[in-house]
Amino acid sequence: MSENPLQKLASLEVAPQIGTINMEGNSGADEAIQRAIEAAQRQINAQSMAVMPVAEHVRMIREDPKTGLLKQEAWQSELSQVIAEIEPDSKLTVYVADLDNFKTVNDKLGHSAGDELLKIVGDTFREVFRRTGDIVAHGSRDSDNVAQIARLGGDEFAVFSLVDGDKATENRTTDPEMLSGLQGERINQLLNEKLRGTKFAEHNVGVSLGAAGYRPGEDGQSTFARADLAMLQNKYKTKKEGITDNDRRRLQVIIPYLEQLGARIDGWLREAVFEQNTLE
Repeated sequence: MSENPLQKLASLEVAPQIGTINMEGNSGADEAIQRAIEAAQRQINAQSMAVMPVAEHVRMIREDPKTGLLKQEAWQSELSQVIAEIEPDSKLTVYVADLDNFKTVNDKLGHSAGDELLKIVGDTFREVFRRTGDIVAHGSRDSDNVAQIARLGGDEFAVFSLVDGDKATENRTTDPEMLSGLQGERINQLLNEKLRGTKFAEHNVGVSLGAAGYRPGEDGQSTFARADLAMLQNKYKTKKEGITDNDRRRLQVIIPYLEQLGARIDGWLREAVFEQNTLE
């Protein structure tokens, strides 16, 4: 069985440590105080969780606190469920998006500004993918389509859009490449409107988007991997020599995985990823 590329990609990121307390000093007394504070924190957290409503528990587990979108694990679960229940005439499209110049915003404006930008981008995705013909998860409908959209971590987002048979027939565009272009244009146009006149305007913030249509018989990780590859191809097709180290590591996972499934990879991309002398 091929290794899940989502799990391997996630392992490339170092998760931040949240809620810890750092105290200066190396004496035994300081260490004892540190342990006592940490124990008190754990007890307080446990007591808070015990009295928290079940719905709030679920929300904290499923939702990204910075954007209110789904976390990666919850989104993957929803996608797998939709694939398990998909009707033969329905159309499922998976989108993967990368926020361009997010690191520049963090470096120049600070991480709080970066968090603010992530929220704006999440709201933009909600507005663009708000279509009453889209089925969210388990056949339910939601005007905001929140259950379809996820922040995967860092500056990456993902969406799955399931259109039922009647709506799919009405849709003129079902080709993933065309959908990616249309939705990418809508996202960037709306994002530019939201950022115009703000502190983010001068940093050339934009979104690179890729899409893949579900193929009967494949699993969610394969559809996701094809969408991720499409996004990275769109991102770098005009700047082939500028692939970042992080994106190169991702592609070194995705490309062999897809090739095992019979996919054909563009020669320029394979060369840029695996031939070190073509990279900066």
